[in-house]
Amino acid sequence: MGRVRDRSFNVNQSPSISAANPSSRRTLLIASGAVALLGLVAWATPGSLVGMVGFLTVVDRLIYGLPAPVAYIAAGMGLGRCFRPLLRGTVEPLALQAALGLGTLLFLSHGLAALGLFAGGAGPYVALTPIVAGLALGAHQCYTALRHRGYEPAVSPLAIITAIGVPLLLVAACSPPGALWGSEFGGYDVLEYHLQLPQEWLVNGRLAPLHHNVFSYLPSYLEAGFMHIGAMTFAPQVPARGSVGAGLLAGDGDRLIACQMLHALFTLVAAWLTSRLSHRVAGPRAAPIAFGLVLLTPWAIVTGSMAYNEMALLAMLSGALIVAMETGIAPWRRALLTGLLCGIAASIKPTGLLFVGVPAGVVLLGLARPREWAWMVLAGSAAGVGAMFPWLLRNYVESGNPVFPFGAGLFPNATGGTGRWTLEQAHRYTDVLDFQGGVIDRLRLLALPEPAAGPGGAPGAHRGMLHPQWGAIFPMTLLSIVVLPFRRGRESLPYPLTLLTIGLGLQVVLWLFASHLQSRFLLPLLPVCAVLSAAGVVGICERVPARLRTHLAALPLVAQLAFTVMIFLGERQGSPNSLLVAGPGLRTGQAFDDSTEPELRATLDNAPPELFINLALPPATRVFLLGDATPLYITRPTVYSTTFDASPLAGAAIGEWNAIFARLRVDVVLVNLSELTRLERSGWNQPGITAAAAAAWMEQYAVPITPPQRWERQGVYLVQPLLTPLPQARPSS
Repeated sequence: MGRVRDRSFNVNQSPSISAANPSSRRTLLIASGAVALLGLVAWATPGSLVGMVGFLTVVDRLIYGLPAPVAYIAAGMGLGRCFRPLLRGTVEPLALQAALGLGTLLFLSHGLAALGLFAGGAGPYVALTPIVAGLALGAHQCYTALRHRGYEPAVSPLAIITAIGVPLLLVAACSPPGALWGSEFGGYDVLEYHLQLPQEWLVNGRLAPLHHNVFSYLPSYLEAGFMHIGAMTFAPQVPARGSVGAGLLAGDGDRLIACQMLHALFTLVAAWLTSRLSHRVAGPRAAPIAFGLVLLTPWAIVTGSMAYNEMALLAMLSGALIVAMETGIAPWRRALLTGLLCGIAASIKPTGLLFVGVPAGVVLLGLARPREWAWMVLAGSAAGVGAMFPWLLRNYVESGNPVFPFGAGLFPNATGGTGRWTLEQAHRYTDVLDFQGGVIDRLRLLALPEPAAGPGGAPGAHRGMLHPQWGAIFPMTLLSIVVLPFRRGRESLPYPLTLLTIGLGLQVVLWLFASHLQSRFLLPLLPVCAVLSAAGVVGICERVPARLRTHLAALPLVAQLAFTVMIFLGERQGSPNSLLVAGPGLRTGQAFDDSTEPELRATLDNAPPELFINLALPPATRVFLLGDATPLYITRPTVYSTTFDASPLAGAAIGEWNAIFARLRVDVVLVNLSELTRLERSGWNQPGITAAAAAAWMEQYAVPITPPQRWERQGVYLVQPLLTPLPQARPSS
């Protein structure tokens, strides 16, 4: 169909690739459920201790870790019912209700946490209030719908393939944070801030910027959701009797798993919203294909099973694109709702301001008349700023810069920096986020691996579209863009697909020139790629006999699933579930709470640093992290700072370090020479804090608490400054 001048559009309403009668639907539902259960067993087995032990562990984690995030997602969808008056006349009211409701709940989580209302005895009940309200609204809506219309789910045969990916996502989310995904360095960012910040905020009683962790100045709406999960499950602010930790670490660490489950559920929401977007622009046949392409792409499983924030961003992106296409409602209403979802996306992850706002803006204005653009831009901008306003306000109050840590030089302070930073810190932060290379270098990394480190060296890793964790999604998208104009019975590429293609091109440009060129930062392209690929597959299917169409549509999903399975089975040297059974308690020490004295001694002989600190040192021992910035599992009072924050040791001579430690009441220092070396190699180390300086300080001004060879292969040492008394270890070190 050609371009429609009034900017309205429709899609081919040919039958979808789905079961045609109730009997077939029931058969497919049963088959998909059986495949999902078998998948749960299959994915829990590789690398677990003994066969079914992994499966039983996963079942236990799902029982204790899944209810809270399910309630959170369901409540968000229920709260979206408040937007129904604004959604009258839309084609996809339920999808938009879900996106707007979840965005609203994240907004509320951040607001309540920033006001300190999750603290104290009333905190859990405050946290439960919006959850109960949302569940009540959703339950009433479901009851009304079932009573008046009934419900017959559309089930595609492709669901059998996606039913293999869902349990893989959940099994990976059941492993403790930091256990999986080498591409993410075992979840370094999760241990540094995605979960560490909610943990500190829960213990402190309030979401607020922290001077030792710059990432606390980011909007953090999904991290506020993690904090909300802790508060609504009555996480203690101080360790309870019989527990080594508080907050998210309390008990067996089930709340850490629950946070990962929340992000995994956002992955399913993002896949579903993308399928509704695909249904809107490419017809019902494309919907199950788009759903599977989002869910089964390896990067979606990798990030979705961790406590990251990308999948919530993708959900808001798909929602924003859907509402931008709702030409049946007033332009100002479309703009208002699109801007609101873009603002929530930017509050989940700041890059969403560009990677969501630009493609959504292209679609929004492309389907409107030019004379309407000014009012639409005004309405959308006002709604977006309103969604981000709480973050802008708290940053301005704390640092004098509403967008800190961005905007270096726009809000100078007495030291010449921006906000609370010095000029040196601001430059270090921008240097890290800025790729040092020309246009040709950037374009080359879009498809080729990094150049070899030296003459004769092996090529580096892929940073662009051909990273193995993208599978075949980008070649499929390119092929679809080529074949779509030649679909049978079509005069030209449908106008909305043209706008999505333009938006995709602009996203690529943004990745090239507004990011530091990491493959994971291409994730905002996934929904649009899935829609275009699904449309291309449907176009190709139109040229083959009807009996072969489902098989042909399954091929791209099988390809993505194969990549994902291969990557999962290669984790941890082929034992992806080696830490599944032990769980977070292995790292916090909770798993050894009932151990006898001989068993505890044997454990300490082989314990990693954080476990040794938690078990062997007295509860009041104050630990300083030198080099490392991932204190999540350490349950003792800890002093740390990220590489962008001013360390207490920065610029001081090693002879002054012990006086600084004494002022901070530090008892022991955990030194990570390997991490210090990596920071130096990257140019991210702070002035005077180098591996050589730390080694010299240990030789002259500290004594080892553990034998020096214990963690020598990791380059990690636990020492005591000479000017402080040696903490008495239990039972012995």
